[in-house]
Amino acid sequence: MTFGLDNEKEFQVAKAAGTVSFFIGIVLASIKADDWTDADWIVISIPILLSLCFFPLAIHCFFNINCPQGKSRRFVLIISYNIAISLIGFVILGTLTLDDTMDTSWAVAFIPLWYTLLVYLIFCCFMLPGLIDPEVNMKRQAFLLFMWFFALCTFLLLFVFHLDNDSPESFAVVAIPIMTASGLHIFSCAVSKNKTEKNSNVGLRPIIDELIFNSALLLTGVLLILRVTVSDWIPAIVIAVPVLALLLYSMGIEFYETPARRAEYEALNAEDS
Repeated sequence: MTFGLDNEKEFQVAKAAGTVSFFIGIVLASIKADDWTDADWIVISIPILLSLCFFPLAIHCFFNINCPQGKSRRFVLIISYNIAISLIGFVILGTLTLDDTMDTSWAVAFIPLWYTLLVYLIFCCFMLPGLIDPEVNMKRQAFLLFMWFFALCTFLLLFVFHLDNDSPESFAVVAIPIMTASGLHIFSCAVSKNKTEKNSNVGLRPIIDELIFNSALLLTGVLLILRVTVSDWIPAIVIAVPVLALLLYSMGIEFYETPARRAEYEALNAEDS
C-alpha cells in the first residue's frame, strides 16, 4: 500500500495552481476597477474562472489522501463540485453584465449565488449532527457555519437591492451583515484561543488561521466601504492587499509544511514495504 505520495503531489499542484490563478485574477480585477486597462471584464475574469476549476480538483485529491472511501467523501465532493460550477456561472453572468454584453438585472446575475447558498445550507445541515455531538464538542463551528449562511443571505439581498434599485443607498449598510459576522467570528476565535491555550492537547493553528482570514476580510471590507462611501481615491489594489497577503500566507504555510508531510508518507511507505 502506498501512503499518499502521488495524491499529495497532485493536491499540491492543484492547490498552488488555484491559489496563483486567484491571486492573478484579483490583481487584474483591481487594475480593471481603476480603469487602467480597456480589457473586458470577461477577459479579466479568466484567472478566477481557472482557480474555481482547480478548487474541486484540490478537494478531490485531499480526500484521496485522507479519506479514500465512504459516503461522506462522495457527499463533500458533490458539494464542492456544485459550489465550483455555480460560482463559475456567477462570475460569467456578472462579468457579462458589467460589460453590458447581457442586458439583465443583477437579481438574475446573482441566481447562481443563491444556488451556492442552497448547497452550502445542505452541507451545514449534513455537518450539524456530528458537530453538536458531545464527544466531538464543536458547537462553536456549528454556530459559525449557520451564522455565515444567514449573514451571506442578508448581504446578497441587500446588495441586489442596492445594485438594481439603489436602496439602501449606502454600501456601508449593505456590508453590515458581513462585517458583523466577521467581527463575531474573530471574537469567537479569541475566546476559543484563550480556552485552547489552557489545554496543551489542542492545537492553536486552526484558530490562528481563522483569525487571520477574518481579519483580512474585515480590513478589506473597511477599505472598500471607505472607497465607495467616503473617498474614491483609494486604489483598488490597496483594497485587495489584505486578500493578496492572505493568499501569500496560504502559499507560504503550504510550502513550509509540505516537506514534513512527504517525509511522513515516505516513513509510512518504508514501514509498509
